[in-house]
Formats: sequence, C-alpha cells, structure tokens
Amino acid sequence: MAIPYKHSNNKMMSQIVVRDITEKKHAQHLIMQTEKLSLIGELAAGIVHDIRNPITAIKGFLQLLKAEIANNTYIDIIETEIQQIEDIANELLFLAKPKETVWQVESLFDILNESVNLFSTEAFKRKININIYTGKYKKLFVLGDKVQLKQVFVNLMTNALKYTDKGYISFSMYVEDEYVIFEIKDSGIGIPAKDLPYIFQSNYRASNSKHRDSHGIGLAICKKIVEEHKGMIEAKSEESEGTCIRFKLPTDNES
Repeated sequence: MAIPYKHSNNKMMSQIVVRDITEKKHAQHLIMQTEKLSLIGELAAGIVHDIRNPITAIKGFLQLLKAEIANNTYIDIIETEIQQIEDIANELLFLAKPKETVWQVESLFDILNESVNLFSTEAFKRKININIYTGKYKKLFVLGDKVQLKQVFVNLMTNALKYTDKGYISFSMYVEDEYVIFEIKDSGIGIPAKDLPYIFQSNYRASNSKHRDSHGIGLAICKKIVEEHKGMIEAKSEESEGTCIRFKLPTDNES
C-alpha cells in the first residue's frame, strides 16, 4: 500500500507500507484443507454404510464358492481386492467420525513395535527386511493418543510395503530440540517429483502408473493426526530410489 504525501520542500513523496501475509495465507490454506476433509467426512458417512452391506454379502458367497471350486486362485485375488475396498472404506470412516482423543503419556518405541509386528509375516513372505534403529533412544515418550499414533505407523507401513519388493524398510527414532524425530525409509519404487507436494492431500491421485491405486487418504490421515499432536510431517522421495517419511512430535520431558 502506497500513501502519497507532500514533503517539507513541497516535493510529492510516497510512503509504502509492506505487510508480511505469509502466516495469513498459511492459515487460509489450513482452513481450506480442514473444510475439504470435513466435506469428505460428510460424504463418507453415507457411502461407507452403503458399501459395507454388499461387500458382506459378496464375501459370504465367495466362501461358499471356495468350498465348491478346486482352484481358488481367482477367488483369493477377489478377496484381496475386496479387502482393499474395506480398508479404504474404514479410512474414510475415520475422517467421518474420528474417535475422541485420549491424551496419555505413551512410549513411541512400544507403539512402533506393536505396529511392525502386524506386518512381520507379510514382510517375510515378500523377502523385505525390516530394520529398527533407535540406539539409546528406546525410552521416548510423547503425550498423545495411542490408537491414533498407531494408525500413523500402520498407514506408513502399509504404504511402504505396497511399493517395496525384496528390499528393506527401516525405522529410526532420535531426539532433536525437544522433539522426537521418527523416520521410515524404504527401497521401493519412489514417488514422482511432480506428485510429491500433494501426497498428504486427501484428493491425491498419483500420475505414475505404478501408483495408480493410490488414493491418498491414508497419508492425509497421518498428517491430520500428527498435526493434532502438535507435530509436523514431510516426505522425500526419488523414483526408483525409495521414499522417506519423517515426522516429529514434542517429547514428554517429565517421563
């Protein structure tokens, strides 16, 4: 904004006022994201109910077919795809009706171990090595909701497994400036550079054909949970070089 005025020597001058609106624009972006998630939640509440009823019937008839057909290969594939539909529906339901947050002091290492154990069999079958690096930081505590934090680990692990084959997934935790830093790295196919800025958005659709089944809801939920726990989350990735997801949460120094 420029304000003209006459100087003492009768020359016309202009006073320019500059305002930094970075914070304002960031707040507007957060509001837009919140409204977008809210809209998805409203739609999800009705959609999930309509999806679950026919899926239950389909799964029941598939079990009957299994008993009658000798080669169940195709039925197994159908069941896997149906399970994916159910997983997506459940994630939508989380956005629609998030559970009440139960704030307690929790061990992030224990939550990580519980989450990794859920996928150990699948990782072994696909020849994927899981490594956990914590060094002296096995007793890292945060104030948060255990169920929600576990959801973050599970979603990140699910993504890493989906796009990694015969490689590795590694976890590391350490402390930096009163924050617990958590990283999950994989040797998977990576994320295209043009997609990377949008992977935490609920309407993310990958341009790479290898990521074509990505729906973005899982990572959007991770971002929502981490930010509600006063943390931050980010991603680094290169195609064919793997992906690293990093988030940080405030430590609970009294534990």
